[in-house]
Amino acid sequence: MKQTIKYLILALLIPAAYCFTACDTDIEPIDQQIIKPDQQDPAQYAAYLAALKAYKASEHYVVYASLANAPAVPGSEKAFLRSLPDSLDIVALENAGNLTEYDIEDIPQAQAKGTKILYTVDYNTLAESTDAVALGTYLDKVIEDVNRYKFDGVTVRYGGAMDAAATQAAATIVSKLSSLTGKILMAEGNPLFIAKESHDAITYFVLTTTDAVNTFNIRSQLAYATDYAGIALEKIIITAEPGGKLTDENLVQQPAIAEAAKSVITMGPLAGLGIYNIGDDYYDAYINYKQTKHAIGLLNPANPK
Repeated sequence: MKQTIKYLILALLIPAAYCFTACDTDIEPIDQQIIKPDQQDPAQYAAYLAALKAYKASEHYVVYASLANAPAVPGSEKAFLRSLPDSLDIVALENAGNLTEYDIEDIPQAQAKGTKILYTVDYNTLAESTDAVALGTYLDKVIEDVNRYKFDGVTVRYGGAMDAAATQAAATIVSKLSSLTGKILMAEGNPLFIAKESHDAITYFVLTTTDAVNTFNIRSQLAYATDYAGIALEKIIITAEPGGKLTDENLVQQPAIAEAAKSVITMGPLAGLGIYNIGDDYYDAYINYKQTKHAIGLLNPANPK
């Protein structure tokens, strides 16, 4: 009887020992190699880039995005140029004066796709805004950075009221940044910030229509910009942001980005559409930047996105 029990215990212990051996939970390194699109099929990727750049060089509605790059603590790909849709025409880096090593690496890769990368000068929050000498010094540093990192231009933001200081600052900004020959220069916010005699120096004027409740509000802002500020309609970009809502002319509330894209066509022709806070459009269960890509398709149905 004892012999039988001994064999029975042995029979139970052997499978148990095998299970413990099989359930090894030690982490083992796996040799992974990331193969980028240009490495998978270089010829096909080169043809894609050629088609993409040809599209951006053709006559079409411009799609501009503002990217909050270089966050203090990167949480996802939404803060990086490399993850943006290829079909974007222009991207402004909000923290252009504080580039990370990833930004520096991503800028030429985005430019290889025909995307223009801009340096953002936010006069709304600029500490040097009240000191003419300090402003000039700051702009010299901007010009230095634009040349050093090969930015395609500069966008200047100001949404405040016009007074003597703002008028003088605008003149200084245009005078200084116009020395960047062959570069894009955009003005965002208050349509009166740039004097009429300097309009020729501005590539695009960006209206901050993200606070518009309905399409009538956008029409009103366009009328003010063209009739009062004297801005050419074909130079104007209107803006929207992910999650926003816009009531259309049938009094139906629509996603703001898509409805603003339609307004670019029906109220213009305007230069195009701007998307603020584009990183908020990164997440979707099916496709990244779903709202942005849909807007690009509405504006330019034949683009190779």
